[in-house]
Amino acid sequence: MSLINEALKKAQTQRAVDSASVLAAQSLAQPTGAGPVRRPAKRSQPVAAGTVIGLIIAGLIGLIGLGVIVSIYAPFADTPPPVVPSRQATKVEPPAQVVAPVISVGLPAVTAASVPALVPVPAPTPAPPPVAAPNAKITEFVESIRITGVRTSETDPKVIFNGRVYRLNELVDKSLKVRLLRVDETYLIFVDANGIEYSKPL
Repeated sequence: MSLINEALKKAQTQRAVDSASVLAAQSLAQPTGAGPVRRPAKRSQPVAAGTVIGLIIAGLIGLIGLGVIVSIYAPFADTPPPVVPSRQATKVEPPAQVVAPVISVGLPAVTAASVPALVPVPAPTPAPPPVAAPNAKITEFVESIRITGVRTSETDPKVIFNGRVYRLNELVDKSLKVRLLRVDETYLIFVDANGIEYSKPL
């Protein structure tokens, strides 16, 4: 309250000084011999002290309210904005390799005496191919041949039987597939499709 009273006193003193300065200026500016000096206009009455006090109190209340508001919102102003996590791809570390423990087991020493000797197994002997038996029809055919002539030659021997001339390797019977194989001094040798030889004496 002392501050408010001092402010009111200073305002009243300032107004008195201002009104005195205005009157002095008017008296100096009026020429001599002029008519009667005009009285200054009646000052308006000073503002009531209660009104000024009310205004000052209202101002203090406003300042206090402003301070309260600032003190409430000040922590929020200093709070940093929330950090938004970036969407960068995170590197996935591969799982650590698990090394299995090595267990050493003592084995007995292997010597030449402890290893049995290997006995070679002989390879099986292949069975001989079956020998084809002479064909009875071919045998009968060879025995029925009637030889009428033989021409011996180292390059081109010829034989005449059954009324026809035959050379070496010539087919003498198509149904039996018999060929003249060779001509000896005493025999004619024939062969069938299985390689069986048949002889005919001369």
